[in-house]
Amino acid sequence: FQTFSPKRLFTPIKDNEFWIRFTVPGKKTKATVRGFGAVFVGVDLEKVTKMTAYDINDCVIASEYVEAKRNGLSFLGFYFEKPIIARVAIELGNFEIDAKNYCGYRCDEDIVVLDDFLYGEPQSIFG
Repeated sequence: FQTFSPKRLFTPIKDNEFWIRFTVPGKKTKATVRGFGAVFVGVDLEKVTKMTAYDINDCVIASEYVEAKRNGLSFLGFYFEKPIIARVAIELGNFEIDAKNYCGYRCDEDIVVLDDFLYGEPQSIFG
């Protein structure tokens, strides 16, 4: 598969879903950002890999499937005028990378990893 920055690939182990919660750098203070994006590697199946953004009240503010690009790179990002993204949920394909019985694309299994994250500077939710 193709990579954007080969030494910086990321995926959770034994799971294909994870959350990103924003905090003020160097502190544990909850924060929000204006935008968040990610480079996805190995998205082979349509409507499987998904990213969802939530506000501080846990309401969905954006949710999209990542465009499939077999053996290529896909990008998905959300941007808002104000910093309202408090957390992001990412579902990478439909099979975790630690799978022992991986069959592959021919069995409708899609293992996806992340290459890079881009996001705005976290802003404290307390102003």
